[in-house]
Amino acid sequence: ATKQMKKYWHVSTYYLQDPVRDYAEKLLEHFKDDKHLSVCLFVNSGSEANDLALHLAKEYTKQHEVITLRNSYHGVVQSTLSLTNVTV
Repeated sequence: ATKQMKKYWHVSTYYLQDPVRDYAEKLLEHFKDDKHLSVCLFVNSGSEANDLALHLAKEYTKQHEVITLRNSYHGVVQSTLSLTNVTV
C-alpha cells in the first residue's frame, strides 16, 4: 500500500501519469477492432461522467430527448441538473 500511495493515480487530466496511460493502453487493446472505441477520456467525477455520456448520446443519436426518473440525481453540472427536479 505504501508503494502505491507514493504514486499518482489521478491528479488532473492536465497531468498524465504513467499508470493512467498504461491503463488506457490496456483498456483500448480490448477494443482494437472497433474504430468507434479508440480514445479514452478519464473524467474527475460522476457528474462529469454523466455529462459526457449525455453529450455522446445526443451526438450519436442526433436526438435531444432524454428520459429520467423523478427525484433522480445525475450530478451538479448544468446539463445534468437540467435532467432532474432535485435541488442542490
